[in-house]
Parts: sequence; structure tokens; C-alpha cells
Amino acid sequence: MRCRDLEQLLSSPPCEIRGRALEIGCGSGYLTGMLGMHFQEIIPTDVKPRDTVPGVIMADAQKLPFVDQSFDFVFSSNVLEHINDVDACMEELSRVMSSGAIMLHTMPTSAWKTLQVFTHPIHLLIRLLRKSSRINSSGQIDHRIEKTEESHSEKPLVTKVMPTIHGISSSHFREFVYFKPSSWRALFERKGFEVLEVEPLFFHSPYKFFPFRFL
Repeated sequence: MRCRDLEQLLSSPPCEIRGRALEIGCGSGYLTGMLGMHFQEIIPTDVKPRDTVPGVIMADAQKLPFVDQSFDFVFSSNVLEHINDVDACMEELSRVMSSGAIMLHTMPTSAWKTLQVFTHPIHLLIRLLRKSSRINSSGQIDHRIEKTEESHSEKPLVTKVMPTIHGISSSHFREFVYFKPSSWRALFERKGFEVLEVEPLFFHSPYKFFPFRFL
């Protein structure tokens, strides 16, 4: 999904993109490779990379270990909503960006947040049905499958009546307000950035049962 986002955005940038690029929150490094096809140099960073990423620098976006005006392009994919002090992050990005540099960020919207909350009961029901279908004819649960599924979740299924908070906000309502496109625009403009373009992406479902690829 995020690869499709990046392909869409790089295919029609609001102005020329070039030079040395900085990636905030590289994760597994998959998008790093895609960025490498468009820039002379790409520097991936993350506080805790999920995989072995060539050239990765372990760094907090709130305090970047780079000299001033080091980069011509900055990219992040669904990262900003997870940063505790996003104002400090914006100040650091401004510091390390060269004159005329471009930033490109993807982030969730209030529409995504609304669907996450209201379709969660369907998601929960599907998970419960899948669990019950794993009970074999003797009434025993396949504990190998059970253990694998629970390893991806910190809480037991029965406690997840409400979906988890996606980012660092204290409530779902605060996330709904924070994720509004107008809120994101206000953040960038408050920190002195000019918003060149806001482009809608294909819709990403919070849960796998929704056919996101068709929207």
C-alpha cells in the first residue's frame, strides 16, 4: 500500500525533486530502495529499524545527527502522528534542509480515523469467528496458531472492545481532530513551511477485510 502511495507521489511532484534525500522512520527499508531510484543519495533513519536496512542511521527525528542544510528532500510515510514532539521534529527538519528543499509526507486522515472506530466491531467479529473455526473436532484449539496471532497483539482479544489509539494522542477524538487535513496544513504553516500541494491517496483500510485497493 505504501509503495503505491510513494509511486503516485513521485510520479507527479509539485516541483523538481533531486539531490540528497533524508527518510524519517524507514522501518523495514522497503521504501528506501524506491527512493534510491530517484535520488543521488538517500539516508534512511529510524529510532528502531524493523529490519537490516543498508546505511540506516539510528536517530530520533526530534534530534537529528546532521549538520545544517544537509538535505534537498525529506520523506516520511505515516510517521509524524507517532512523534511525541512533532514541533521539535519540524524544527529539526527545517534545520537540516537546504534552501529550496522539498518535504513529502503521507499521513492518516480524519476519514481513516472514523472508519477505524466504526468498523472495529466488524473486525472483532471476524477475528472471533476465525478463532472459533480453529477449534478442531475434539474441541481443542490449535495452540500454534493461537500463539502466533497473540504474538502480534499485546492485549487479549476480549479486552479489545475499542480499537487502539493509532498515534500518540490521548483519545480517539483527539486523533480525529489531529488527523484532519486542515490540522496537518496548520502544523506545517505554523513552523514556517509553505504547503505546495495536498494530494489524496488511495484509501487504506484500517483492517484487512475492507477492499482498500478499489477506493
